[in-house]
Amino acid sequence: MHKLLLFVALCLTITAQAQQRKCHQLIKESHKLNSGSRIGGVPRLVIPVTVPAATEALFYAVQATKKELPPFVDLAAQILKRLRENPVKTAANMVQYAASVQGAMGNAPVDVYITDQQGSQLFLNKQPFNAFPDANRMNMTAGTIGVEVEYSLLPVTYYICLRNPAAVESIEVSLEVVTVGKH
Repeated sequence: MHKLLLFVALCLTITAQAQQRKCHQLIKESHKLNSGSRIGGVPRLVIPVTVPAATEALFYAVQATKKELPPFVDLAAQILKRLRENPVKTAANMVQYAASVQGAMGNAPVDVYITDQQGSQLFLNKQPFNAFPDANRMNMTAGTIGVEVEYSLLPVTYYICLRNPAAVESIEVSLEVVTVGKH
């Protein structure tokens, strides 16, 4: 009987933990990135993302196209649906939700890096910089990336760096950023 009560308590704790997690849409925007050879163009862009305290995972969806503006994938709704359907115990398991996000499509490459403030300044100045290795993608046309973030009791600002690697063509980029945590 004691083992049964312990098992029920454990199940209730896991369910309560899953229900306490919330999904927050931080960014849902589009940008035009010119080619590196265009005079006066902007081939690099840095977007600050302030992640709320108690965040466990950060997801970003990127789509890049040559002409038309790519549609959004409604990342927050898709991640929230996965949280409800399949609650997980750890952030490491949660980042696997990124593979199940549907609707991303693109036909132009874009480089995406996540870094700190110093790295973002070096990125803009075309100097070597340190970025978070699990979160970066080069020549990505479309996709969703999940990143386990260091748990903090205070808000933390990360910087998403976008770069058009094309020599002569401009691209349109849509970006969505969502966090999941106990905030």
